[in-house]
Order: sequence, then structure tokens, then C-alpha cells
Amino acid sequence: MTDEGTRPHGARWPWLAGVIRELFYVDLRSLALLRVCLGLLIIADLATRARHFTAHYTDLGVAPRDVILEQYGMSCYLSVHWWLRGSMAAEALVFVVGGLFAIGLIAGRFTRVMTAGCWYLQASLLMSMPLLHTAGDRTLQLMLFWSLFLPVGARWSLDATKHVGLAGRSNTYVSVAGFAILMQVCFVYWFAVALKMYAPMWREGYAVAFALTRDSYVTAFGAWIRQHESILGLMTLSVLAWELLGPFLAFIPMMTAIGRVGAIVGFWLLHIGFGLAFDLGIFAWISSAAWLVFVPTEFWDRVLPGSRTDPAAEPLRPRRVETILAAVFFAIVLALNVRSIPHFRKLVPSFVVRAGSAMRLRQGWGMFTKQHDTQGRANNGRFVIAATLADGSEIDLLADGAPVSWLLPESGTRRYGTARWSQFHYFYYELSTSPYWPPYVDYLCRRWNQRLGEDGSIDRIGIWFLVRPTAALGNEQARPILFYEGGCD
Repeated sequence: MTDEGTRPHGARWPWLAGVIRELFYVDLRSLALLRVCLGLLIIADLATRARHFTAHYTDLGVAPRDVILEQYGMSCYLSVHWWLRGSMAAEALVFVVGGLFAIGLIAGRFTRVMTAGCWYLQASLLMSMPLLHTAGDRTLQLMLFWSLFLPVGARWSLDATKHVGLAGRSNTYVSVAGFAILMQVCFVYWFAVALKMYAPMWREGYAVAFALTRDSYVTAFGAWIRQHESILGLMTLSVLAWELLGPFLAFIPMMTAIGRVGAIVGFWLLHIGFGLAFDLGIFAWISSAAWLVFVPTEFWDRVLPGSRTDPAAEPLRPRRVETILAAVFFAIVLALNVRSIPHFRKLVPSFVVRAGSAMRLRQGWGMFTKQHDTQGRANNGRFVIAATLADGSEIDLLADGAPVSWLLPESGTRRYGTARWSQFHYFYYELSTSPYWPPYVDYLCRRWNQRLGEDGSIDRIGIWFLVRPTAALGNEQARPILFYEGGCD
């Protein structure tokens, strides 16, 4: 985990070492809590993915292996999930193995091995079905990655009980990797603000109003909020201001503990609001869990005085190789975030992008910054999958076989079933002319013809998108766009 090594050269400048220690330390108990939360989130995520196992992770589903390979290239070869899509039993076994690694991470036995296993299997899962990749998945994977270089098993773990000497070490831990994970959490918000400044809806103050018309993500509560137009502009400004300034609270000299607690509470409230208004899967949960790395030592000493360590206790020190690797990877992460800003895209060499891609360090935090797809069409609204039966009647497959309606409902989230299906349809909207549509239609034909049985069969399927005008509320007539039409063989 760590070794004694020599004391850092910062000891030559005590004031600088003190500032760094005060502002950029992480507490071992905070890392332990993060470890447990990451394991729990992985298990919860696997459970929700398993609900649509056949559709999303086998060749009998919406995207067979050959289609994914054609679109995403040889990176799929690195995914064990991709290789096993042809066998439901083998794919299910990998899901179980992923859950076992998560349990091992929670327990903290062979912590680094368990962290590495969770990180790889999470990356493999995303590579096997990129169409389901969300910002929450990316955040989870990045927190697992930085945990590889941190002593997340030094407290409240089976490993800690095996290494008696760890108990006497200081709870505060200072390292390049610790600095990197703190900055990674902040980068999500700082670079999100930078990207939002390129979007007119954020500059002009109607971004929240527009986001609440994205029926694929909006909840019933979000649909209710969007009726209160007078506060939506203020909410837009508040989100921008807090995402820009909130992280700085965690780095106030001489008030670090208070500032960190204030930042944690503020961002938890922000993500609670996101979670109430939008169905974003694990995004609100993992984003809230990420802020646990900021929980200050003073908090733990007050809440759990028995876990307090002597102020003069020897701290854990990172191995030299950990420091070097963490510094290199942090430089890559910083460069990738800078590259995400259009004006600076050409400043980052291509080899840095390739290195970041190879290590699954993907950045880019421009959530809710697009008003149109690649063809200039407004992307606020929802899909209708109109199936024509053999008897000539039409049903909507996204409405559980109800008659087709061209009216916009209060909320579209329930129609997609889960946040994964919402993300799936959003990507299909962006890739409206891609080869993904025929396999999806084939899947729908097989699934629904089996379900309908002797009562009827599907002759043709038309996939439409209903565009909701930004000012439209409630059940209003929408403008339909036909994306794809195909028959059932």
C-alpha cells in the first residue's frame, strides 16, 4: 500500500508543506467510506443493468457484437463483456464476478486487487455497450481509477485488521494521488461551467427551462417544476454560480474543515435536486459519493472520537512509483479537460488523447449543453415507436402496447422504463442514420411478436420523435419526426 520512504522535500519549506497539508489532504476514514460507497454503487448498478440483461448485453438484444465493433473499432477487444455477448450464461457469470469484486471492495480484503478488478470490469462493461455510457458511469470509473493509487483500505477494512501497524498511523494523508482525486471532483464542475458558456441557453438564462422539456429524463417532479417559469431563470444562474464557486469553498486556508463541510452539503443538495427533477441513473449518487473524499479530519474526530489518532503520529507515505504514475495520469486528465473546451482543443497533442482513451480517463462534462442534434434538430421531446399490426391497428411499443398518441405527456421517463433506456434512445437520436436502427427494430419485432402470440403480430415499425416546443407544457400537440421505418421479417 505505502512504504516509509524519505520525507518529502517540502519539509525544507515548512510553511509550504503546511499549506499543502491543510488544503489538499484526504482523511483515511473518508477514503474508507468512499470505498464502501463505490462497492455498493457497483452492486446497485449491476442489479439495475441486469433488469434488461438480454436487451443490452447479449447478441439477442438491441446491438449485436458486429454492429458495436463496426462503430467503435478494436477497443471492444479489450472488453470481456463484449467477447461473451454470444453466451448468456457466460455473460451472466461475468456480472456475478463483478458483484463479487464489489463485495471484496466493500470488505476491504486484498483491497487494491479488488479495486483493480472493479475498475476493469466497469470499463469492460462500458466498452461492451457504449450506447449506455453516462456521465455517472464515467465518474464511477474515474473514482475507482484514482482509488488504485490511494490507501482506501487503510481504515475499516479486513486489510487494516491484518496490518496492525496501520492503526497507529495518522489519519491525514497527503499525496499526488490525493490531490488528483480532489481535483477530479472539482474539474467536473469547473469545466462543465466552461462548456456551458458556449451554449446560448446557459448564457441567456433558459437552460433549466429547456432541460426540463427533455422528456426522456424528466420526472413527474421535474414536469411540475417546469410549470413555474418565473423561477427557472434564477435556477439556471444559481446552478452556474454554484458549480463555478462551490468547489473553492473546500480550499479556504485556516477554514478548511468548515469550507469542506459547506461544499459537501451544497453539492449534495444540488444533486438531490438533480435526482428529483431528472432520472439520471447513478449520476446523482456517484456525484454525491465523490464528495466524500473531502470529509475533513475534524468531522471524523468529533463524530467518531475513538478513531482519532495522535497528532504526532507518523503518516502513511506513497510509494515513489505511485507518485510518478499519479502525476502522469493527472497531467493527462488536466489536458483532456482543457481539450474539451473548443477554443483549446488543438493545444493538446493526439498522443495524450490516445493515452487517456487507453486508460479510460475520458473527460468532457458538457451535460445539458446541446439544444440540437448533429443535423440541427431540437432534441427536447420523446420517442414514439408506432407498430402496425397485421390487422392494421397501431400500438406504441414504448407505451406498453397502448394505442399510439401524438400528445406529449407530463413526463416521458416512465415510458422508457429506466435511465439506461433513456440514455439508449438519446444516443439513437444523436446517431439517427446509424446502422443501429435495424438491429433495434429486429429486437422489437422478436420481443413483441413473442409477447403478442396468437393475438396479433407486428407488420411494420415506425420510430418517431415528438419535438416539444420549449414553451409547451402539459398535453400539447407535438411536431413528429420520422427517424426510421422497417418491417418485421
